[in-house]
Amino acid sequence: EDVVYLSAPVMGCNSPVDAPPASVFFFTGYGSTASDSEKEDRSFGTTTYGSTGSIGGGGPMCVSVWWGASAEFEESLLTDLRAAASKSSLSKQEMDNRLAVPKEETRFQFGARSELKGRDDEITINSYVPASSRLLDQLAFSHALQRHMKLLLVEDEAERIVSAMKRIVRQGLGASWPARLLPTALGGVDSGASTIQRLLLLREFNFDPDLMSTPDWLWEQPAREALYDAMVLEYEIEERIEAVNQQLDYAQSTMDSLTEDKRHSHSLFVEYTIVVLIAFEIFVEVYSLGWIPFGTEHSLKGSHMQMHLACDGERPE
Repeated sequence: EDVVYLSAPVMGCNSPVDAPPASVFFFTGYGSTASDSEKEDRSFGTTTYGSTGSIGGGGPMCVSVWWGASAEFEESLLTDLRAAASKSSLSKQEMDNRLAVPKEETRFQFGARSELKGRDDEITINSYVPASSRLLDQLAFSHALQRHMKLLLVEDEAERIVSAMKRIVRQGLGASWPARLLPTALGGVDSGASTIQRLLLLREFNFDPDLMSTPDWLWEQPAREALYDAMVLEYEIEERIEAVNQQLDYAQSTMDSLTEDKRHSHSLFVEYTIVVLIAFEIFVEVYSLGWIPFGTEHSLKGSHMQMHLACDGERPE
C-alpha cells in the first residue's frame, strides 16, 4: 500500500500532556484530494488535504486524511511538508486551482461499532476493539474519502474544460470569414488544440486505481469493505464518475467537430492562396509577353503619331 501513517498529539508540539492522539494517512501516487471534518462536543474531525499535482497528467501527488487533529496543527505540518517538497512541474495557476478546491466536512466519534450513520453522515469508530483494529477501520473510511476528493478535482477540471470549449464555440460563431480561414498563429480563431490536450490528459483519471477501484486489501475483509462501500455510496462516487465521463464525451465530440471544421477552413485557405498565386503568375507572364497593353502607354503612342503627322503637313512660308 502506498500509504504513510502518522500519529501525533491532537495539537502537535503545543499539545498538553494528557491530549488525545490524532492520526493522519498520507496517500501517495497520482491525483489530489482534500477533505476535513468539523468538531463539536464529544466529536472529532477528519480532514483530507492534497499536495499539488496533475490529474491524469502523471504529476506527483499526495493526499492526506486527518483524524482528530486541530486545524492549526494540520496547517502547520502541511505548510512544512509543502516547503520541503521538491519543486512541482505545475504552473502557479494549476497549483492555485488545486488548492482552491473546497474541503469537505464530516464528523466522527467513538462508539460501540464502526459504521457510517446515514442520517447525519457521521462516522463512528468502534472504541471497544484494539487500536490496530480501529486503525484499519479508519483506513477503510480514509480510502473512500481520498477517492471522493480526487473526484472533486476531476470534476473541477472538467468544468474548466467545458467552459473553455463553450468559449471557443462562441468565438468561432462570431468570427469573420477571413479569421475562420486564417491559422491561429496568423490571427485566426482558436482551434482548441490546448483544450483538447487537457481533455485527453484528464481522461486518464479512468486509469487511476486509487480513484476507480476498491483497494485490494479490503477484498479479504468484508466488514471493512462494507464501511468503504457505505462511504462511496454516500458520496455517490460511481454515479459522479459516469457523469464526468459523459461530460467529457460531449466535450470531446464538440472539440473533434471544431477541429475538423478548422482543418477544412485551413485547407480552404491554402487552396485559395494557391489559386491567387497562380492567377498572379499568369498575369505577370501575359504582361511580360506584351499581350496586355496599358492605357497610358497607348495614349502616348497616339499623341506621338498625331504630332508626327502635323509636322509632316507643315508648309514652308
